[in-house]
Amino acid sequence: MAFLLLVCYGVMTVTNGLSDQNMTIMDTNTRLLRTLLRDYDKRVVPRVDSNPLDVRVYVQLRDLVEVVEDSNAMETSLVMSRTWRDPRLTWNDSLNSGISFLRLPISVLWLPDFWILNSYGPQTGEINDGVIFLHNSGTVFWFSELHARTGCFLDMTNFPYDQHTCSLVMGAWWHSKHLVTISSMQKNDSVVIDNGFSNKEWTLLNSLIVLNNVSYSCCPEVEQDITVSLTIKRNSKYYAHVVVLPAVLLAMLVPFQFLLPAQSEERITLGCVLMLAIVYLLLTIQGALSHSHTVPVVSMYYSLTLIWLTISVMTSILAKNLENRGPRRAKVPDILRQVFLKGLKRLLCSADDSYYVLDEREIMTMRGLNKSLVKLDRDPKQHASIAEASSKLEQDVEEINRMVHGLAVRSSVLESREEITNEWKQLVLVIDRLLFCVFLFVFVMYTLILLA
Repeated sequence: MAFLLLVCYGVMTVTNGLSDQNMTIMDTNTRLLRTLLRDYDKRVVPRVDSNPLDVRVYVQLRDLVEVVEDSNAMETSLVMSRTWRDPRLTWNDSLNSGISFLRLPISVLWLPDFWILNSYGPQTGEINDGVIFLHNSGTVFWFSELHARTGCFLDMTNFPYDQHTCSLVMGAWWHSKHLVTISSMQKNDSVVIDNGFSNKEWTLLNSLIVLNNVSYSCCPEVEQDITVSLTIKRNSKYYAHVVVLPAVLLAMLVPFQFLLPAQSEERITLGCVLMLAIVYLLLTIQGALSHSHTVPVVSMYYSLTLIWLTISVMTSILAKNLENRGPRRAKVPDILRQVFLKGLKRLLCSADDSYYVLDEREIMTMRGLNKSLVKLDRDPKQHASIAEASSKLEQDVEEINRMVHGLAVRSSVLESREEITNEWKQLVLVIDRLLFCVFLFVFVMYTLILLA
């Protein structure tokens, strides 16, 4: 029992000692703050011998929040440290219970007039006022987190493979260089990137901090600012599958529609469906980049494909019209026959000289029957034998021969018309093959020029 009482007494003694020590430190802090701030005027710049005050700035990039294409703006999250020396805020730590650091609210001290000069929109500002740590040497450390929305001109020409350089300009509004100077604490003039920095759409390629001396026409004093430049590149894998690949595939179908027969209705239907698909995708892209000051190359690619597709549909209609020239008994002009059916036909490897090759089993044609019947009709011996014959059987044979001869003549006329029709079909086939080669060549060229 006596032992327990002794232990309790010891604990109470230690606790009272700690409480007394804490009270002593608190009293010392209160007395020190009152002493430091008694005659302190936060409106006065803490300069020494009229020399400008040096404010050292340290910037850490926490996150690239968003890049807004339609408003040409960039949102970033920063951690900023500003350090300077105030000779009015020094004390001897050995005389103040070893206190070498104080934590103060920002409302009681002089603060540098430091802002984001190229801010854009109402969201720019300090997320929190931060904290101030004061060292007994008079050095002031001000840490704060900043959410900045700044203007950034975005050149969308190479979308979705675009790369941009956006800047944050930080400086003083009221204090000129002869009052306050700015220096950077960054190593190698580069921004420190937070370990948790990540962005799904953009990749940070480079960062740079530059100190500038700027003169304005309104004011004779020289101003200083710090420009933080961020070079970012879009992650294009998603857009390559959603935007670029459909553009190439749809454009590839334009020349291949000329391989369909001219009389096929699906040929014009395919062209119309491709036009609707391209217009829909083009409107989708323009909706996402509605306020862009530049036209993306991929939009130009869609527009060019739409133009070529319109031309292909028009040529398909003309080809169908040419194919129907045969039933109207119009022969292929000699110049077209020489250019297309004699020259380009072999060059394009369309077919041999015959338009439609007959099967070898078709030994006898109606035209051959016509020729044999004509010869039979013109034989004088046959006429003599017919005149001499008076039997009914021979008259029936003569009637049959006349009927067969009429059928042969009619067949000859139909074959002539069919040859004219086939000749126009062959002309259209050669023209389609020529257009296929031309459109395929143009497709490869403008795809390589615009998207390579």
